[in-house]
This record gives sequence, structure tokens and C-alpha cells, in this order.
Amino acid sequence: MKFFFIFIVYLFLRTIIREVFSDGKKVRRAPPNPNFKKVLNRLYTDGFQPRSSKPIPASDRALFEEIKNLYQHYEKALDGDTDFFYHYLRPAIVQPGLLNALLRAYGAYYQDLFRMIKYWEQHKAIRPIKTWDPVKHQAINLYIEDLIRHLFEHYPVSPPLESVWWVWNWDSTRVFLTQALDKPMLQPSEGQLDIVALELYFHLTEGGSLRQPGLFKSGLVSKQIAFYWGQAPVGWRIVPAFWWAVARAEGVSEEKTMALAWTPSSLEDLQFWRAFYRIVARENLDELNQCDIHDLAEMIELIKFGKGALADIDMYRQYSKLQPEFSVKGRTLKSTERYFDELLGLSYKPIEGIDDRYSLPTDDGAIYEIVRLTDRKALQEEGEILDHCVGSSEYHDDCRCGYGSIWSLRKNGEADTFERLITIELGDKSILAMSGQENRNPSPVEYELIRQWAEVHELMIEE
Repeated sequence: MKFFFIFIVYLFLRTIIREVFSDGKKVRRAPPNPNFKKVLNRLYTDGFQPRSSKPIPASDRALFEEIKNLYQHYEKALDGDTDFFYHYLRPAIVQPGLLNALLRAYGAYYQDLFRMIKYWEQHKAIRPIKTWDPVKHQAINLYIEDLIRHLFEHYPVSPPLESVWWVWNWDSTRVFLTQALDKPMLQPSEGQLDIVALELYFHLTEGGSLRQPGLFKSGLVSKQIAFYWGQAPVGWRIVPAFWWAVARAEGVSEEKTMALAWTPSSLEDLQFWRAFYRIVARENLDELNQCDIHDLAEMIELIKFGKGALADIDMYRQYSKLQPEFSVKGRTLKSTERYFDELLGLSYKPIEGIDDRYSLPTDDGAIYEIVRLTDRKALQEEGEILDHCVGSSEYHDDCRCGYGSIWSLRKNGEADTFERLITIELGDKSILAMSGQENRNPSPVEYELIRQWAEVHELMIEE
């Protein structure tokens, strides 16, 4: 009886203490999932304490709370298959950096990827996940690629085409495959997977050809394109790799194709871009640079087709489909660039932290200004009036690509007139050159004005 009374007192005191230290709020804990608890203990005994069957100690509970969080995010895709989750996470449990990355990879992107792997594991796996013994990867993408190859790979698939696992639900991939494949893409809906993209992967790993009749639309994938598609640089995804293959098939060198580094928006315009690539193939690379080709391609896509990245930028939207009949026939890249410069009069991008006009009043009442030259026409006028070379294509290219900028020191006169004095070449936060009429050096007064401007904007003057 005495022991029973003591036990009752103990329970009463424990209740009072809990009320005091919890500010009157009762903590309700959801009952643990017995299957998940089993997974945790398996991960614990296999990863942290081999041949041990002890329960998870308090010091490791925070880690396993994170694992539980990951499990809950993937639970719908697993459909109760805790064994798959165990074997998915088991090789990473002893690699802190990788495990940390996996535990945080439960956003929508990785949930979709995991869901696809689990879906196809039920339909196409040629090896069970429990036999997976990957090499130690520190990067999550390499770890997951290793799992995909273990589960599904009959024959190796080149990385650009294998990348469909990572981009199957991207809008650009969906649009490309909808236009390219001979059969229509399935549209995603509740409970239905957009599986056509992955069927392409399985077709290839099971020994199929990119040129197999009925796979892609007739005439789309030539023998050369099929070859180069799989040869695109490591890291290129399936759609950019296709356009890499088109460029290479039209005779563009690997170096030039790397410089282009650009992907048209639509397969519907394929024949035009093949003609464009043929021009790139015959141009002298010494006269081109990445900015030249890339920017020119984007501008053509906007003005002819009303598509591409520039179509979403306010300052360019007015030029959408301005020249729908534009053709590259009989043109070079340089002549095409000049044509667009004259047609649009496009301005160079502003320089961050420096106003386009800066006034410099003097004690004698004269007002000087330093003005940024904002387009090709302004450069040419400056060069013609001061009789130096700032109007050449070299300076235009640097300004257009953002490598530098050109400024003009002027003395204001009456009725909005001004006298051009010194042309200033500005690089990355430094003044590279100052030239007046026929490349003369600045006078002491002119130099002092430029020095004041440089000091205000924290610019260095290279002597």
C-alpha cells in the first residue's frame, strides 16, 4: 500500500512539473510510424554502429528527425515502400556532406525526380535497388545518376541524352519533345506522369537508335545530327545538345559552337537556323566573339520570329516580328550586325553607379560635361569629328558586350551647342585612355576635370 501511495504522488508531481515548465501548453506527439521506425533503426545500425541493435541515442535524434522529414516528403511516391527509401539513403548515411545535400533535396524538383525513379523502378528496373553499391560520390547529381544507371541501364546512354531524367518536366524540354517526337506528348494531370520523355531514355538504353522510324518526325534527325547529339560537351542538357548537333552537322567547328552557346526557342524555325549555322561555319573566327554571335542570334530571333529571351524585356518588346521576312541569304554576320544597328539604333547598356551625364562647372562660369556615348552612331560621330579611331568596330563590340564604355568630355555653349574636347575610354572601374583631336593628350585643365569625375566615381586613371 505504501509503494502504491508513493507511485501516485510521483505521477501527480510529474504532472505538476510538466504544466509549470510547458507554460500550460500540452505537447501532443504523433504516434511513430512503426515501419518508418524500423527504417531508422536499420539506417542507424548499418551506418553508424554496425552489428549494433541499440536504439537511436539522443545525440543522433536531430539527424533522424531530418531523415523523417525527407521521408514524409517522398512518402506519396514511395506508396509505403520503406525498403526502397532505406536502400536509396543507405549508401549516403556515412558521407556527411552528401547526406546533408540529400536531406535538403526535397523541393518540388527533387520530389518529381524521385517520383519518376520510383515509378519506373516498378516498370523498367533490370536490377533491384538492394544490390546497389555505388562508388562514393560527394555530389547529389552523381549519386542519383549512379542509381539510375544501376536500376535501368542495359547499354550506356550519352550524358546529354541521359540528362532527360533531370529536365523531363522543364517547359523547354516539354516544348521541344512535343515538336520533335512523332507521337504526341502525354499531358500531365493528377495521378498521371508525363512519361514520354523517359520512354526516349529507355528506348536508347535498350539499344534503340535515334533514327528509328516513328520515333522523331521525318527528316528531323539526320545521321550527322544523331552522331553529334551524343557528342555534346558534358553538362549540356538534351535540348541545347540537339542544337549543338545541328550546328556541328552544318559544318560549324566545335570551337565556334562553344562560342555560340545559344539555343533557339522553337524547332519550327529549324530550316532558318540551319542556314544561319552555315554562315557561322564559313566566317573567320578571329573576327567574331561569343558576344557577337550570341547577341546577334537573339536579335534575329526577336525581329524575325518574335521569340526568345529578348521578347520578355520591355525595351526590346517593340521590335518583336519587326522584320518577319528577314533572310540571311547573301549576308555575313558582320553585315547582319550592321543592318540591325542601323535598323534599331540600339543603345549600349548603362554603367552601374555612373550617370550618363555629369556636369563640371568651373570658377570662370564655363560648364563642362562628361557624357556616355550610348550607341554605334554616337561612337562614329565622335571618331569623325575628333579624327581618331573610336568609331571602329572594336570599340563598338566592347561597348555592346559590356567590356567597356566610351565617354566624351564637352564644353557647353549657347543654345544647346557644345564643343567636343576629349574622348575617354573606361574599362572596369579604371580610365584606360584619354584622346583629343587627332589623339592629342588632354590639357592640364581637361585632365583636372576628368580627374574630378574619376574621384567622384572612384575610378582609377591608368598612366
